[in-house]
Amino acid sequence: MGPPLFEPKHFGVAPLVAGTMLVAVIAMVVAAPIGLAVAIYLAEYAPDRVRSILRPVLEVLAGIPTVVYGYFAVTFVTPNLLQRLFPETNVFNAASAGIVVGIMILPMVASMSEDAM
Repeated sequence: MGPPLFEPKHFGVAPLVAGTMLVAVIAMVVAAPIGLAVAIYLAEYAPDRVRSILRPVLEVLAGIPTVVYGYFAVTFVTPNLLQRLFPETNVFNAASAGIVVGIMILPMVASMSEDAM
């Protein structure tokens, strides 16, 4: 048997926790303002017709499987958005994951905020 083909630079759980926290913070930065704006609009300003259209759209977004969101991140967000703005961006990155997780939790933030109002 030969030597290992790779040399991991970090051991332990710290890189996993740091990556998870980074993606969670990016997701909150994306979802909180948009979700609150949607909730305020639905609760205070939206006419009944618009409300009857937007609520089912939010419920459909909440029903999409997470695998589909991941595929969306890898095939659309990274190559079409991030790599056009920053050409040196890798395919697997925290920005893409955070943006898509923010979109994924957007219906929950909006519905909970609207219920609270």
